Amino acid sequence: MLSAAALRSPGESPTGDTGRARYRRKGVLRDTAGDLGPIFVISGSPAMHCGSMRPGGIDHLAGGNALGAPTVVHGDPNFKVVQVHTRQAMSVGDRFDVKLSFVWQASSQEPNHFDAVSLMGFRHPVRRLRYSVCVPWEASQARLQTISSVMAQISGARPTGARVAEGQWQYGFETPRFSDSDP
Repeated sequence: MLSAAALRSPGESPTGDTGRARYRRKGVLRDTAGDLGPIFVISGSPAMHCGSMRPGGIDHLAGGNALGAPTVVHGDPNFKVVQVHTRQAMSVGDRFDVKLSFVWQASSQEPNHFDAVSLMGFRHPVRRLRYSVCVPWEASQARLQTISSVMAQISGARPTGARVAEGQWQYGFETPRFSDSDP
């Protein structure tokens, strides 16, 4: 997890900020459970109504074309399960490359000054993870935090950071590829 709680400058308040997220999944379908498209698990705070999230999907294998509206499979106030439907049903062995975009509103009681990536919903090993976040503040520090069971997977990852525009900083990390055949 790249903890952006440490990314906010002292005294800066992100009150009223809207977090904009783009999560991309690229890989190979390993079993029929995802034949209609990848599932994304999102948790956030404060509570967010599904309709206010403005979810959208992009198919990178089809030239970056927009997909139909993603389906919210489960929509608790702080926890959502969203499926991005591919253009056609997939078979085991088919490749996919889709992106889910959405917004999540912050509040003065619960600012969105951190982010996390959970790999717990994956039933097959994740061979590579790239993470990038752009925020309107400069980091006092950036660090990766994890539970011990995945520490070996991120041991070679080092957070990076750079100013990308006036008032915008980008932070991220990438896990090492585990083989040349990885997608």
